Amino acid sequence: MMQAEHATELRALRRALAEKEAEVAELRRALTGSLTTPRAWGLTATEERLLLALRRGTLMSRDALMTAVYQLADDEPSEGVLDVMISKLRRKLARRAAGIHIETAWGRGWQLAPESARMLARILDPSIPDHRKPKARRFFWPEPAVTRLVELWKQGRTSPQIAKILAQEGLCRVSRCAVIAKLHRLGLLGEGRHG
Repeated sequence: MMQAEHATELRALRRALAEKEAEVAELRRALTGSLTTPRAWGLTATEERLLLALRRGTLMSRDALMTAVYQLADDEPSEGVLDVMISKLRRKLARRAAGIHIETAWGRGWQLAPESARMLARILDPSIPDHRKPKARRFFWPEPAVTRLVELWKQGRTSPQIAKILAQEGLCRVSRCAVIAKLHRLGLLGEGRHG
């Protein structure tokens, strides 16, 4: 009789364990998501897990990010690795996904800036509405590309030349028309010079 009770108790514990493991897996999926970032950003799988963990725009502690990125691995790296990874991710986002910024809350953790979280949500899930002024097509200019665009414009380059140089330098791929539109928005298209 005693063995039967222990067997029943053991089965109940195994069921409870399986339920808890399923719950942990669900929480992990909710935390890191199953979405993927655009290939053009060139993120590693680890950088992508880090960005997806930050995507809600809420403050994430070092421990929470380590868990999200390394998913309770036995060989979890040192804490300094996370600082380096965030630095590399910031550089990649600055080059390829202008407008997505990771903020540091010293001693507490990291988060995406609120507008960055909304922008990333729209990129990952196009069904999320953009409540700003609707545009037929949107291109986010990486800051280094804008800086280079202005330099080339001041050198007297034409818009087709600028578009070609930006693509060759790997800063962004845009049409001549997009270059003209950006120059106009920057107030650089003035009298006497039109692209």
